[in-house]
Amino acid sequence: MKANHGSLAAGGRTTLGHGAPKAEIGLRMALGAEVSTVRMMVVKQGRRILLFGVGMGLIAAFLLSRMLSGLVYGIRSTDPMTFIGVPAILALVALLANLIPAVRATRTDPATALRAE
Repeated sequence: MKANHGSLAAGGRTTLGHGAPKAEIGLRMALGAEVSTVRMMVVKQGRRILLFGVGMGLIAAFLLSRMLSGLVYGIRSTDPMTFIGVPAILALVALLANLIPAVRATRTDPATALRAE
């Protein structure tokens, strides 16, 4: 349940953060950039944030799992499925949240995107 809430928050935050580069994407498209190149540029920008967030989250989870081990029954405090599964789900949601605005931005007319600024 917590992973679901976290994935929604990560997806929403990442999607909201892609409103600013629309003019930049429009300019690149107007100058003849390939659609796949522009999409990968947007995904790479989000990937840096994703890797930092997953890394910091794993460190915090590992440190806090020792303190909370008395509250969890039936699994170890450093359960490998939890430490692999939750970051994988969050990473997938964040990558999709980066790709969706990139696809939407590359579908818009470059002249329209430039005029909006």
